[in-house]
Amino acid sequence: MEQTAAVGRALWDHGRDGLLILADGAVEDANATVLAWLGKPLEALRGQAAAQLFSARGPESALQALLERRARGPVEVTPRGTSALILELSAAPLDDARTLLSLRNVSGARALQNELSQKRLAMEDSLCGYDVVDAQGRLVYVNQAYLDMWGYADADEVLGTSPAGHCQDPELPARIIGTVEAQGSATFEFLALRKDGSTFDALMAVQLSVDELGRKAYIGTSLDVSELRRLNAEVAHLQQLEAIGALSAGLAHDFNNMLSPILGSSDLLLLDPGLNDEQREHVELIQQAAEHARRLTQQLLAISRKQILSPRPVELEQAIQDNAGLLRRVLREDVELVLETQEPARVLVDPVQLQQILVNLAANARDAMPRGGCLTVRVGRRRFEGEEASARRLDPGTYGCLLIADDGEGMPPEVLAHVFDPFFTTKGQTGTGLGLASVKGIAEQHGGHVQIESVQGSGTTITLCLPLTEEAPAAPSPARAAAATSGEARVLVVEDNDLLRQIVERVLEQAGYRMTLAASPDEALAWLDAHPEQLDLLLTDVILPGMNGRELSEAVVLRRPQARVLYMSGYSRNVIARRGPSSRGSRSWRSRSPRGSCSPAWPRCSPDERGGRSRGPRQKPSVRLDR
Repeated sequence: MEQTAAVGRALWDHGRDGLLILADGAVEDANATVLAWLGKPLEALRGQAAAQLFSARGPESALQALLERRARGPVEVTPRGTSALILELSAAPLDDARTLLSLRNVSGARALQNELSQKRLAMEDSLCGYDVVDAQGRLVYVNQAYLDMWGYADADEVLGTSPAGHCQDPELPARIIGTVEAQGSATFEFLALRKDGSTFDALMAVQLSVDELGRKAYIGTSLDVSELRRLNAEVAHLQQLEAIGALSAGLAHDFNNMLSPILGSSDLLLLDPGLNDEQREHVELIQQAAEHARRLTQQLLAISRKQILSPRPVELEQAIQDNAGLLRRVLREDVELVLETQEPARVLVDPVQLQQILVNLAANARDAMPRGGCLTVRVGRRRFEGEEASARRLDPGTYGCLLIADDGEGMPPEVLAHVFDPFFTTKGQTGTGLGLASVKGIAEQHGGHVQIESVQGSGTTITLCLPLTEEAPAAPSPARAAAATSGEARVLVVEDNDLLRQIVERVLEQAGYRMTLAASPDEALAWLDAHPEQLDLLLTDVILPGMNGRELSEAVVLRRPQARVLYMSGYSRNVIARRGPSSRGSRSWRSRSPRGSCSPAWPRCSPDERGGRSRGPRQKPSVRLDR
């Protein structure tokens, strides 16, 4: 008995719990812990009803039942006058009149529970997946986002299992735990395995947590980054294509500069009546080879979106009818050509480039149908709005469409993913890999779009969409004279490429013009300053050393206001617009080859056209300004 009394006294004097003795519901005695919580001496508490000391955090009836000895609790209460302290109150009868109340401070525990509850709610509402793995490597908690990400309907399917089943590499969770044990936290990217067996790219941050009892847990936060990885890959692919396009454009421009003298010289040779048949055949063979090379450069420019375009209103139905004969020659006899019009469409397109697209697609369809089949070309319209337009980089609106469908072999997904890549081909040594890439480039340069659908064994459908126009197609214009007025006209030629400058000189000389040749803008302006004679035409490249064609033309017109300006360039209309025409009377001859020499763009520059007088007999045909 003495030992029990000693233990009781120790608990009363030194225990963490508060102890309070009631007699008929009023305070008879209290230990130091209760006095500290209530902030009052024992004398102030004796005889006071317990109901006046505490407020229930729940129903008051629960506290009342405990104080009337009808219940033992526990009941959560707070001392009256404060809500900062939360006490858990339990009752035990001592005798018929007296009751022992035990009070435990649970403020910290409730605060922790509230914090955990708030975190749990945040985790449940989060778009990130949360999971908790215990020290035995079992999932003990997952939120809804985790279930959605991994394709599970209910947490019961997951809790108690190993996360190894959620990774394509089942040994990954053990390696993650080992790294987290050593570092405290770590981030991993891995291929996650859904319930249905499909996979996705997951990014997971894992942190080690240790509770007050030393128990370990591993808390993971996950994101599905599949779309992010796809977009990153697409951006990298676009950057690669942009680099290829820039390289292709530069190569094509340099190659055109080399081809232009070949084509121009062969043209001049063919005009020589002294050629015998064998010599003529050799020249024509050179010309054919150069033409083939020129077509390749046009395809290179097409994939870089830098080729020269001359868009005009075209009725797609009429264009298909006009090119039907050409398409039949491209196809074999065992391939049927079907032309259909679902809805008329007038589009803004370069007819030559449209023909090139049709030929490329017909040739691809022919090769995809080695045992014959049917090629359908259908004209129609389609409207693009919102996300559908944005995904195709189109302005919202209605577009004219050409659908080209074959019933050939089709393509597997791994081939379909790369058909528009420059230099990608499935034809081995016989393919250049430029056909579909150039089709895509032409379509996008026109402000349109091309898409392809194919199923292996079921054929391929390509849809070309081009902007509609209300502008009426131009009436055919009468043929113009092949040669411009020459004789007394003075032409200033500015071209920094030696070979091109030589061939331009020969062409103009043969046409009877008087020329001054300059290799740079500085040489041209120096000649103008030194020679006060009249200038009829400035024939200049657009891209020049020191200043561009526009700047040169402005300087020339200041010195010779009556001079006209003609630009010659193999660059696209955008480049010419930025660096070319600005002067009054200026025009563009968008070619790097002077073949034919007197194209329809060549301005007539005789003095009588401006009201001037002839300057008499033609003098020396050219003046060369050597560097």
